Amino acid sequence: MNKIRWSPEAVERVKHIKEYIEQESPAAAYEFAKGLLAQLENIALYPKIGKTAFRKTYPNLRFLVWKHYKIYYEYKEAEAAVEVWGVWDARSMIPVCRE
Repeated sequence: MNKIRWSPEAVERVKHIKEYIEQESPAAAYEFAKGLLAQLENIALYPKIGKTAFRKTYPNLRFLVWKHYKIYYEYKEAEAAVEVWGVWDARSMIPVCRE
């Protein structure tokens, strides 16, 4: 299985989503976190499962749709790692910019 690494932006994004859900339902927030981690474990096992995104700019960037979220990640085959870039609501615009 590939390692899973989180960008600082991804950690903050997921934290905010979880806190938002928690306002209405702590149980739903727990299920969100549990489900997201399960999806990431699946991505770590099968890193090419997601669709490519922004192929010209970021050739290894992929995304997987889960519920109404898009999980953006970069597969780093040489490092046997998957780096989570962020989790966004699929119904909103996605600002992808890395330096």
